[in-house]
Amino acid sequence: MPANDEAHGAAAELTRLVIARHGETEGNRSGVHQGHTDSPLTAAGRTQAVQLAEELRRRYPEASAVYSSPLGRALSTAAAAAEPLGLSVAVEPDLIEGSLGDWEGLTGEQFDRLGFWAKVKADPDYTAPGGESFRECGRRAAGVFERLARRDRSATVIVVTHQGPICQGLAALLETPLPGFEYGLSNGGSARWSLPARM
Repeated sequence: MPANDEAHGAAAELTRLVIARHGETEGNRSGVHQGHTDSPLTAAGRTQAVQLAEELRRRYPEASAVYSSPLGRALSTAAAAAEPLGLSVAVEPDLIEGSLGDWEGLTGEQFDRLGFWAKVKADPDYTAPGGESFRECGRRAAGVFERLARRDRSATVIVVTHQGPICQGLAALLETPLPGFEYGLSNGGSARWSLPARM
């Protein structure tokens, strides 16, 4: 079972995943839900990426790899994190944000009016038109976390992704109820988890 190192302390024989969320984007600032639609980092987001990079360099100088979602907002944040560690960024396509289909670009208020959040909390298989369910997002993200635990056995690796894969991926991994919002991170935030390589 994975352990959140912030709460339980690291175990040296486990793979340590430092999971981080990208910096603030123009979409985040304007309050829209982006999904697969990309949006550049704001000035504040670029500052968050630099601050995250410094924190990761200071706390995890032993990190041996940096993995990222293919979306530009995550790649920009991951590149900032990788540079002071002397690492390159490897793209993991399944770390992409959950798709919201035809509703990408709508505001949180519009999602509320559509009843989206109530529906997904009641049914994690519910999808926006043309989108992806929270369960599907969680399964693919958890698959990446498990694969990295095996590939990078007993190492510390950095994973830069989005709120959906973080929340739903950890819920799927920990077998806790979706949507897993309790695992959410602020823009530029990070948390460390230890996973057994046998996963």
